[in-house]
Amino acid sequence: MKTYAIQLTRAHPALKGLIAIIGLWSLTQGALMTLEALLIKQGGRDEAVIGLVIGGFLFAGGVFSFPAAWLCRRLGRKPVMLAASVVLLVSIVTLVLAAGTPLFGPWLLIISSAVAGMAHTALSINVDPFIADYASREEERDYLFPLTNSVRIGGFVVGAMASGALAEGLIRFAGMGSLSSYTVSLLAFTATNLYAIYLLARLPDTKGTPSPYVRGVFRKNLGELFRDRRIWVLAVYDLTVGLGSGFMIPFFPLFLKIRLLAGETAIGFIRGLSTLVMGLSTLATPPLVRRLGLVGTVAFCQALSVPFIFGIALPHQLWIVGASFVLRDSLMNMVHPVTSNFLMTTFPEHQRINVVSFQTALFPLGRSLGVVVGGWLIEEIGRAGYETATLWGYTIEAFNYVAPFLATALLYPLGIAIFWLGFRHLDVRRPVRRPALGSAG
Repeated sequence: MKTYAIQLTRAHPALKGLIAIIGLWSLTQGALMTLEALLIKQGGRDEAVIGLVIGGFLFAGGVFSFPAAWLCRRLGRKPVMLAASVVLLVSIVTLVLAAGTPLFGPWLLIISSAVAGMAHTALSINVDPFIADYASREEERDYLFPLTNSVRIGGFVVGAMASGALAEGLIRFAGMGSLSSYTVSLLAFTATNLYAIYLLARLPDTKGTPSPYVRGVFRKNLGELFRDRRIWVLAVYDLTVGLGSGFMIPFFPLFLKIRLLAGETAIGFIRGLSTLVMGLSTLATPPLVRRLGLVGTVAFCQALSVPFIFGIALPHQLWIVGASFVLRDSLMNMVHPVTSNFLMTTFPEHQRINVVSFQTALFPLGRSLGVVVGGWLIEEIGRAGYETATLWGYTIEAFNYVAPFLATALLYPLGIAIFWLGFRHLDVRRPVRRPALGSAG
């Protein structure tokens, strides 16, 4: 931890500001992840609409990734991020209010979610290149990528746990109905974006300036990228893992509520705890990189996560399901900064934002498809009368919610194998150097 403190102290002021902004954005993301599906369901919409709303966010965000990269090159990084922050705030408020009002049809929810997805993409594609621009040394990146991710996770934890607790508190002590309590809680945590916009306006970013316009350069860079075999390995990996994620993650709060009768506080606690453990696990990745390399660390940790999917899908005990979710979530996602570090190291500087845009496009596209198909499966299996099923002599209740999880358990190993086989020859097995206290930074 001392090494992380040293690196943060020496970090460029722009990086310190970005880390604070990411923490504030994550408060809203944590609240949405915990309460969005519950709010839409409480508003009288079915799982198919929930799938379209969440899928619309992911699909629109993925489609907008390359236009967002082009806008950043033409207008500059900071102006695009500022505009996207304002649009994100307005679209989330619209989504929350529309979800809690029966007068509005589902299309307003879907459109608001799609606009929020595009704004989120315009923000997220700039984070990894921003870190790479201001953390030029290898040892800085080894620590600042995980540190930034841990701050994001910490904000997510607070948003997830506190929003669920606030919603349940409003129900118990203020006499609110579930619909009103979810709405008030989500609006309260969305308001933190106002301070993030203020900090972003003051961010001293001098490297994300607009590029001089030269006709055809952006198209030439994309053509060069698409001829690179590595980008297509990344594409298949992201689509496969994204599809599996879409089957399971967005429906997990409903899975707990309907199958295990969990309350809002328990749902928020499990989501928050899983994210907290993931954030702490992220800080342990530099020693793993030293032992296994970048690609080896990603493949090893994600492969370990797969058995815990069955620990989520099959047991009827809340504590077993919660513990399995925490371990699966941590192992699968703790290596996100390692993947970012690998991509920023492997591809040339002029392709960084294009690579992030490509990844930002493909993973959400896979996940959005998974969300839509997963929502359809839940509804159709339930409608067909297979809400209870027997598998190898084991009775599974609420099988319509379990089936998408089992599909995820098949897709994740496939994606992990593709990543390992496609990138292992590029694995970097360098030692992690711990900087001396007196060295220049």
